Amino acid sequence: VVAFYLPQWRTSSLFFVARYMVAHVISALAANFFVFFFCVFLEALLMVFLSARYFRRLSLYVRFVLLAGLIFLMMMFFIDSISVGKTFSALTAYKDSHSPLILAFPPMWFVGLYEVLLGANDPLYSTLAYLAIASIVVMAVIYFVAMNISYSRHLKKTLETEKKPLHLPKILDALSNSLNNILLRNPIQRALFHFFGHTLRNSSTHKFQLAGYLATALGFILILLNSQQAAFRNMSISNKNLLAIPVILSIALLLGVRGIVNVPLAPEANWIFRLTEGEKRRYYFMGLKKAIFFFALLPLFVILFVFFTFLWGWFYALLHCLYGLAAALVLMEILFWRYAKIPFACLTVPGKAKLHMLWWVYGAAILIFTSLLSRVEKNLFMNLSDFWPVIGAGFMIVLFLEVYQYLFIYGKIQIVYEEEPEPALIGLDPRS
Repeated sequence: VVAFYLPQWRTSSLFFVARYMVAHVISALAANFFVFFFCVFLEALLMVFLSARYFRRLSLYVRFVLLAGLIFLMMMFFIDSISVGKTFSALTAYKDSHSPLILAFPPMWFVGLYEVLLGANDPLYSTLAYLAIASIVVMAVIYFVAMNISYSRHLKKTLETEKKPLHLPKILDALSNSLNNILLRNPIQRALFHFFGHTLRNSSTHKFQLAGYLATALGFILILLNSQQAAFRNMSISNKNLLAIPVILSIALLLGVRGIVNVPLAPEANWIFRLTEGEKRRYYFMGLKKAIFFFALLPLFVILFVFFTFLWGWFYALLHCLYGLAAALVLMEILFWRYAKIPFACLTVPGKAKLHMLWWVYGAAILIFTSLLSRVEKNLFMNLSDFWPVIGAGFMIVLFLEVYQYLFIYGKIQIVYEEEPEPALIGLDPRS
């Protein structure tokens, strides 16, 4: 499409169209190779300077930042094309003024390669094309060098099987024991709670999938803040986009948890829970809810409380986070309503959510939910005395939903260890 659209202002020759196509494909592939080698080089560099123990921790955060940045840039092109156009205008001004700053902007290297392949004689484009080719070669060489060094340091020692446990400080051990004695007195709840936490803490596959949801939310938040020119100058409670941050992050977190719990950690976990299943199945579901709260929601809102305390002070931050936590708990009850599986242990049929068909429904629901909550909260900040009844009502809704499930649902539903796929043919016989 690009190759047929761009040459129209110059010529309609098929030869020139073919040249545009070749130039477009080569320059795009070159840019993709540069980004690829740059990302994997960062991972290899971490493996060179860090031990296996710290690499597993830090690499996840590096990938999270890179993913959030790429999502932000991708969404900028679709949502805020005006800012992108201003950026291009600034680059044109740098080019016309022969500013050396344009040579420090990697995307322009591949623009120069594109123009040289089309036959441009501008010396600046030639310099940019040389930088593009040199950057790929240099990045590939240093990547392979770093990988060889990291292979010698880690992979020969079987990085995947080197499981050195991270010993918690005594204070955390004491908190864990207190939690077991107070909130996890039932052994079934305790087993499922710690199985959830151990999997989320040690499975890089599940952590990276969850990080993908949070990175998408972070990219969307950056778009919201960038959509208003004064967004970063107006960091007060009147900024609705700022008020929406906890809601957006909690939605992404809960959707991520809802998705990753369906990915089994190992087939053995399925059989262990089958063989040890008790009659009081409600403790499985209650243990899951407590695990989601303590391992997902509580850390998120502690971080948000610190962030908003820095902006607004502890009192406004407390109101803001309690309001968001109440909304997140209500959403958790909705997403896990009648959820009858052991997290990370049950075999599921992929595609049952039909995201490829209903993505627009889910997206619209999230936008409406987020906009409504942020608008209500902005009105509540105008009259602080109304905050506590609304927050209390949110927690009462959560308590009602949990008690209702405890009395009428948890005792009746059966745990599903293997989902059955939908039948390929649906019969019309009313007796079937």
